[in-house]
Amino acid sequence: GMPSLALLLGAAAGAPGPAHAAGTVAAAAVEAAAIAPADAIVQAFLLTFVSEIGDKTFFIAAILAAGNGGGSGQDGQQSNTKVLTFVGAILALAVMTGLAVGLGQIFHAVPDAGGIPVDDVVSILAFGFFGVKLLTDAWKMEDDGSLLDEREEAEEEIKKSLLPDWLKSLAVPPLVIQAFLLVFAAEIGDRSFISAAALSAQGGPAGALAVFIGGISAHGMATLLAVLLGEVISKYVSEKQLAYIGGVLFLIFAASSGAKLAGELL
Repeated sequence: GMPSLALLLGAAAGAPGPAHAAGTVAAAAVEAAAIAPADAIVQAFLLTFVSEIGDKTFFIAAILAAGNGGGSGQDGQQSNTKVLTFVGAILALAVMTGLAVGLGQIFHAVPDAGGIPVDDVVSILAFGFFGVKLLTDAWKMEDDGSLLDEREEAEEEIKKSLLPDWLKSLAVPPLVIQAFLLVFAAEIGDRSFISAAALSAQGGPAGALAVFIGGISAHGMATLLAVLLGEVISKYVSEKQLAYIGGVLFLIFAASSGAKLAGELL
């Protein structure tokens, strides 16, 4: 990967020869521990997909695509409604993923503390926290727990989202704007946003594009499933199953990142 800001600062400081060389080697080893682009794509895809299936954003897209958005003006044009919903949602998700990756890059530039990469450590802790929380939540859920709560939240958000007249008068179809605003508001700061930021921080500049590709691919697939098969999926998939799968994935990536970092530092 590209040299981190810490490595550049160390070089600029002009430390004594042998100590500086040792520090450079240590910093380079830490940088080498950064997530590889191929791994970043896979991890971003899996963590995003498992976070998005059955969540509030999923149901916002499913409900709008079914023509129940209220004020969408797309009655009798089911396929058109699905396309417009998908366009609005995926545009919001692309912007959101880009912001998350950018935030991760800013965090990646934070200087290491005593040779320990702060960005990697915080990323690992975030994944560990999400993993434990998801598994704990899953353990407490009823076995027959459905995704109704998420759906009800989505319906409430849609009911509250009446567009002002000036937005409706734009050249862009109102449904695209409605889907964009609802999805963007629901996604900023959620689990997939923080995951993308954390992976971007680990990967550094070399991994930024990979994280974006993995994240937006998963968002695209999850949104497509919501738009086309949202009602069907919500009947056959339980919140408990999704929480267990998500929890295990987050813990696996936390452990693998932790082990890799420990191997490079020790």
